[in-house]
Amino acid sequence: MLGSSPVRCTLVNVDTAERFACQFNPESLTERNSVRYARLEPYALSHQVMHYLGTDNRKLTQLRFYVDRATSAAHDSDQFRRFLRAFTMPSASRGPACPPRLLLIWPQVLTLEGFVTELEFSYQQFASDGRVMVYTAQMTLEEARRRPHSAQEEH
Repeated sequence: MLGSSPVRCTLVNVDTAERFACQFNPESLTERNSVRYARLEPYALSHQVMHYLGTDNRKLTQLRFYVDRATSAAHDSDQFRRFLRAFTMPSASRGPACPPRLLLIWPQVLTLEGFVTELEFSYQQFASDGRVMVYTAQMTLEEARRRPHSAQEEH
């Protein structure tokens, strides 16, 4: 477990059940929903007619984790980086075609299972031997539901 803050969210690899109880939590969450419409333009009508096509998957964007070796075990910070990278590569347990699903559990806020669609590491500080001392991991997590979503479901 990294950091000294209380656990706010937990990340779980759905395929392997490996988990990180994050004590280096994001300061905020950005949840995005997009709705798709066909815009019909009938002749001589002053406006477009919008025809609902569907709702895209929910996304958590700019999900940022700050990791500092000074407040965490070196093993944990390296392991967390490997843990996140695993969501960008095909998983042996899912076959060669698909990375594993990530389950994010943030009690009292949301639970979202999906795929990491973007992952970025920003390295801020280095030790004299070249090891990374401080980094930020930022990702986008896109929901991949196993069953249809109802409007009443929030968490």
